[in-house]
Parts: sequence; C-alpha cells; structure tokens
Amino acid sequence: MTEQNNFLAQQDFILRFSKKAKRAIIYVKAQNLIEIALPIYFKQKQYDTNQLAQNLLKKHQDWIIKKIKHLNKLNLENIPDFEKEKKSKLLPTEIILKATNEKIKVTYRQSNRVAAYCLFEVSENSEFSHELNINIKNIQNNNEAFCEPEQLSQEETQIALKQLQTWVKDYAERKLEIQTNTLAQIFNLKVAKVKTKLQKTRLGSCTSKGVINLNAALLFFPPELTKHLILHELAHLKEMNHSQAFWRFLYTMDQNCFENDKKLKKQLRLVPFWVFAKKQI
Repeated sequence: MTEQNNFLAQQDFILRFSKKAKRAIIYVKAQNLIEIALPIYFKQKQYDTNQLAQNLLKKHQDWIIKKIKHLNKLNLENIPDFEKEKKSKLLPTEIILKATNEKIKVTYRQSNRVAAYCLFEVSENSEFSHELNINIKNIQNNNEAFCEPEQLSQEETQIALKQLQTWVKDYAERKLEIQTNTLAQIFNLKVAKVKTKLQKTRLGSCTSKGVINLNAALLFFPPELTKHLILHELAHLKEMNHSQAFWRFLYTMDQNCFENDKKLKKQLRLVPFWVFAKKQI
C-alpha cells in the first residue's frame, strides 16, 4: 500500500470546476496526467478543493493505478511529456503532427503589439519542419523578448493557449480539406464542404447535404487512421447509416477499415492535453 501511495503521489493532476458536473469526476488523461472535475458549487462555497482532490485520489487509487497501467500497454510513441507540459503551464515547446509527418518547434514571444498573433514558417533548424511563434501582448510591461512558457503569467498563458488551439483548428482546416477533396476525387464522390472543429469526443460526421465535419485533432493521429476516418465519412455520402451496405462500400476504399475502426477508439486519449484544455486552474 505504501508503494501505491508513493506511486500516486508522483502523478500530476489538474483541478477544474464544471457547471455541468453534479459530482466529483476523475479522468485519467495520459500516463502522467489526471484531471479532476468538481461541481462549480465547491468553488462558490470556498471548500478546500486541493485537500478534497487529494482525498479523492487516495480513495480511488486502485482504480487510477489500473487505468494508468492500461494506458501503458497502448502504443505511446511520440506522446508528449505531460509532466513537463504541466510544469510549463500546459504550453508545449514542440508539436508532433503524425498525420502530416511534421515536427514543429513552438516559441513564445512577449510583444508590445495590441493583439496576440501566430507566425508559422519553415524552420531553419533541420530537426523541425516548421516553427510556430506565439506572440502575446506583454501585460506587465512593454518589453519585447522570447521567453519560456513558465515565464508567462497565468493570463498570458491563457492567451497563448487560445492562440495555439486556434492555429491547430486553422491548420487542420487547410490540411484536412485538401486530403478530403483529393480522396473524394479519387473515388468519384462529391463533397459540398469540409468543416473542422476541436471536439473531445466526436471525430467526424457527414450531413445529408454532403458537408463533411472533421475533428482538428485528427492531425495528431497516425496517417492511416486519419485517412480511414475521412474515408469513413466519405462513405456516408453513399450510405447515411452503418448498415452492411455502408461497410461493404467503405471496404472497397479501405481494406483495413475494420482494424482501423477499432484503433480509432484509443486515439483521442493520446492527443496532447493542451489541445482541448479550456483553462488553467
């Protein structure tokens, strides 16, 4: 039991308050990151939420350890170091996009400009394909300088996080739209429009009007699974359900569709936490 307590004490956790939660909920996000969601009234009534979180971890430690061990069995190659991410307030210093085989260096710059903005360009460093520079208005003074994520204030961190998420969505929109239209052309299918958004659970959908909706987080999936999900939604242009006719048609485009469909279920939990983070507590 002492060994389990020591193991659990080493695990990072993030505490957040939810308007929808009616009770305390524990999420095991990745190997080294646990999220605890508490009902908003815990904050309003000024409970000692940190102590409450510790008590929850201790009470449910067997279940948590079981979940962590389960995640350890998954393919976790190229998954970011979540302990490092938490210490730097969830802001990454590099982004690995498996779907496009890109490794992007992320830098942060405090600026005296009025609004925050992103600058995305080809990297001169051979280790990276591109460099993403997040510029944030310096709230404390008018100095301009590059900085480490942990040097940013909490408010500046939120601005940078929002810029990162907006960039992911915009970049995914360009990349996934091109791939979707290319595959549609190959299989002689007509797409009305491709839309992207960041969603925690849903990977994609297809409307009766031919609009394909894709999760921007697909950029972090292995390329064969991103392609499979797009083909899955394209198949709905012919069959708007999951009948045998749908799977037969999907099989003509993706002979590994059944294996890939099973693998998809594990992928969202492996997306870096900052992609979906709403705020830092």
